[in-house]
Amino acid sequence: GKPKSGAKGDMKKFDWIKVNASVFYDLILNRATFTSDPILPIGKYINSDSVTMWGSTVDIEINPHRFLFLRASGTLGRAWDNIAGNEMPYKPHIQGLTAVSIQPTGRVTFSLEEQWLGRRYADIENRALLGSFAQTNLKGELKVGQGLAFVKILNLLNTSGQDSPGFPVPGTTLYVGYTL
Repeated sequence: GKPKSGAKGDMKKFDWIKVNASVFYDLILNRATFTSDPILPIGKYINSDSVTMWGSTVDIEINPHRFLFLRASGTLGRAWDNIAGNEMPYKPHIQGLTAVSIQPTGRVTFSLEEQWLGRRYADIENRALLGSFAQTNLKGELKVGQGLAFVKILNLLNTSGQDSPGFPVPGTTLYVGYTL
């Protein structure tokens, strides 16, 4: 039948689009970070008395049809080591996500998403950069009883990149599970 007012599929109202935005600020005290030096083949702990993190996130979800969901999210942020006077390593300035989800029934959802991680410093001295990279993920979910059975294929296209120096992003990875 025809959807009732306020139900999914009612395009007369603006309930088919959601926009969320947030700003964050965090002061972390007594933090220790392990970092590797790209010039010298050693690893070391950086003890910083305080780290300041700040940024903002925008998340948009569009539901143009009751079975289709489009989502985009982006975060701009900085992490600053107040003792060293440099940015913290491995923290990207920009990261994002786009996704398309199809929900043919109330119990089944299929999603295709693209995650992007921007350039970031590879060391505490801010001498070297890690390049940006993107990875494509495919997910399927089925509501079973009180829980959710899922299959996820992460890094579907086997994209190469590094989370931190010497630690490449895992290749194509399959996850199968059930959550309550």
